[in-house]
Amino acid sequence: MKNRIGISSTDDVNKLLQGRLCTMAFQPILELHTEEIYGFEALLRGSNGTNLQSPGFLFNQEGYLDKECLLRLDTACIGSALRSGRELAQKHCLFINIHFATLRYLSLHLDSFTRLLDELDINPANIVFEISERTDLNCVTEIEKYMREFVRLGMQIAIDDTGASFNWIHHMLRVKPTYLKVDKAVIDNIDISRRKQALVKSLNLMANSMGMHLIVEGVESLRQLQLLNETGIAFAQGFWLGHPHPAETWMNN
Repeated sequence: MKNRIGISSTDDVNKLLQGRLCTMAFQPILELHTEEIYGFEALLRGSNGTNLQSPGFLFNQEGYLDKECLLRLDTACIGSALRSGRELAQKHCLFINIHFATLRYLSLHLDSFTRLLDELDINPANIVFEISERTDLNCVTEIEKYMREFVRLGMQIAIDDTGASFNWIHHMLRVKPTYLKVDKAVIDNIDISRRKQALVKSLNLMANSMGMHLIVEGVESLRQLQLLNETGIAFAQGFWLGHPHPAETWMNN
């Protein structure tokens, strides 16, 4: 049985990739102090007319696709993000989600990956790999080992979905990321929740004291933005600050 985005097999993945039914969109991450774009997160999107409405669902659920399918799809997405976002990455950080299996694969083929960056004239220091806090805790030791190779090249690490569960604490202590991306669920209704305001303030103080940067996701109103500014949050992302668009849109602005 197919899942709710219409993909359930290797054949479906092949059709998706060969038919070029996926595109990459880029959502801005703003530095609140300067109100300037700091970076972009690369997001998988389906082309018009396809039923790929929730691509993130692919990478957060087990059992729909085998590991080989996920690896092929994720490596294709990373390659597409780098190629289509190469000009954005000249001046900004490019945040790219990566699955654990893909991280392992790329670390074993590091020469090929660095050659691709060279061909695209992308500085490794402008690439940020996002690891979801939903990643199995049993994988963290391996993640730490693989990430060491990428950090050696100058790349950066972010822990995504911070606050969605308690795994992020373990990931943060072992992986030592540059960024913590606070999950949208923490920000929802923050304008009327003093507990959430206190939580974000505490997360920011902790991140600063450990040499990390907090990126708050899901900002969808002016009041949320004002509260984040009052709290001293450095970076934010969300529809209020900018919707995902193709790279060409941002380069033409």
